[in-house]
Amino acid sequence: MNGTTIDTKRAVILVRVSTKNQAEYGFSLEDQEAKCLGYANLNGYKVVRVFRGEGESATVIGAELETLLKFVTDKRNKINAVIIWAYDRLARSMADHTHVIELLTALHIKILAVSQPLDESPMGNFCRTVIQGLSQLELEVKNERTTSGMMMAVKQGYFCWKAPFGFDNMRDALGKPILIQNSKAVIVSKIFSDFLNGMTIGMIAVELQRTGEKISERRVRKILKHPIYAGRIVCKWNKPQGVKGLHTPLISEELFNSVQTRFVRNKKTRESKKKRLYLNGFLICGKCGHKLRSYTVKNIIYCDCKNKNCNERIEKMNMFKQLTQILSQLTFNPADKTLLMQLVERREKSRMAEEAKELERLDKELSKADELRRKVITKHEEGVYTDQVYKERSQHYEAKIKELQTKIQEQECIMRVNCSTYIKFVEDSLKNICSLWKKIRESGKTKIVISLVRSIFPEGIQLLNRKVYCPTSIFGRTEAAVRNS
Repeated sequence: MNGTTIDTKRAVILVRVSTKNQAEYGFSLEDQEAKCLGYANLNGYKVVRVFRGEGESATVIGAELETLLKFVTDKRNKINAVIIWAYDRLARSMADHTHVIELLTALHIKILAVSQPLDESPMGNFCRTVIQGLSQLELEVKNERTTSGMMMAVKQGYFCWKAPFGFDNMRDALGKPILIQNSKAVIVSKIFSDFLNGMTIGMIAVELQRTGEKISERRVRKILKHPIYAGRIVCKWNKPQGVKGLHTPLISEELFNSVQTRFVRNKKTRESKKKRLYLNGFLICGKCGHKLRSYTVKNIIYCDCKNKNCNERIEKMNMFKQLTQILSQLTFNPADKTLLMQLVERREKSRMAEEAKELERLDKELSKADELRRKVITKHEEGVYTDQVYKERSQHYEAKIKELQTKIQEQECIMRVNCSTYIKFVEDSLKNICSLWKKIRESGKTKIVISLVRSIFPEGIQLLNRKVYCPTSIFGRTEAAVRNS
C-alpha cells in the first residue's frame, strides 16, 4: 500500500540562481538540487524532472519557469508537487509569485519549499505572503541602491551600460567602468561623415554590408543619434543636456550637432503636411470606446477610430463646428461655476507651492555644484589633479552651474506669474467660452482653453455616427446633444 502511494506522488524540482556568479560561488544549483532531492526522497515523492534556471532574474517569470509551468499543467504528466529550495526562487515579484501560486493551486499541485516548510493552513498562507513581501522589499531596496550608484557614476562621467558600437567596456585604475575605442571606431566616423555629405541611412548600410560589415539600417540610425560618440552621456536621469563623459569621443561636437540638424530638417519636411488637432487623446469613439486619431488627406484633417473594425470618421472642421454649437448651448449653474473657480484657485495655489519647492531645490543644487567646482580648483592647486583632469572637470561643473542658473531664471519667471491674473482669465473665459474657443489660435492661451474644455466635459468628447456629443458636463446634462440633431 505504501509503495503504491509513493509511486503516485510525482514531483518536479526547480533550482535557480539570479546571476552566474551566484551559480559559481553562492548557494549553487547543485547544492539546491541535492537538498531538494533529499527532501523528495524523505517525503515519498518521485522526481520526474529537474528544471535549472542558471543566471535568470527572479524579478520576472524566466524561460525555465515558463517551461516548468507548461510541463506541470499538462495533465498527462500527473504532477503532484513542485519542490523548491525557498519561495523567492519561484519569483521575487509579488504579482508573479501570486500568479504562479494561484495557477498551481487551481491544479491541486503543492508548492514545497525545503528551507521554509509551511502548510496550507491560513497561518501558513499568511507566513508565505510575509516571506514573499520581504523578498520583494529586499529586491526593491537593492534596485534602488543600484540605481543610485549608477546615477552618481553617470554624473561623474562614467558610462555604466553595455558599450555601443565602436567601443569596448573596460575598467580604469579605480575599477570604474570606462569606454575604450576598438577597431569599429573608424566605421562610426565614416557613418557620420557620409550622412552629412548627403547619403541616406539605407545607402550607408548597404555600402557597409558590401564591405562585409554586418550592420542594419536600424543600427546606423541609432549610431547617428547617439551622443556618446560626441563625448556626451545622455540618459533618462540627465536629459536632454547630458554630461561630459570621461571617454575619448569618436567625432566632434560640431559634427554631431550638424547631423542632428539634418534629422530635424528631414522631420520638419515630413510633418509639414500635418496639422495640429488640439483635442488629441480626448476624442473618444462612441461605438467601441477607443480614442480617435488624426491624419491628413490632401491637406484636410480627419479624425477616425484607432479600432480597425470601426468605421467612425469625421472631418476636423466639421467636428469643431459641432463642438462650438454644444458650447454655445451650455447653461451655467452659478453654484457649479463657483465650485469650479474654487477648484481652479486651489489647484493654482498648490501649483505655486510646488514651484516654490522646485526653486528651493534648484538653489541647493546650484550651491552644491559651485562648492564642487571650488574643490576641483583647490585640488588642482594642490597638484592632485593634472591639467587635463582639471580642465575636463571644471568645464563639467561650469556647464552644470550655467544650466542650473538658466533653470532658476525660468523658475523665477514662473513664480512671477500672478495667480489672481490666471484665475481672472479663467473666470472671464467661462462667461463666453464659445467665443474664446472660436479664436483659440489667436487667444495666445491655447493650453488653458483646452484645459477648460476638458474640465467641463470630464467624460470626454465622443463621436457616434459622424456626430459629436458630450454625455455629461460639470454643469449638468448637456442639452446640445448634436447626436440627436
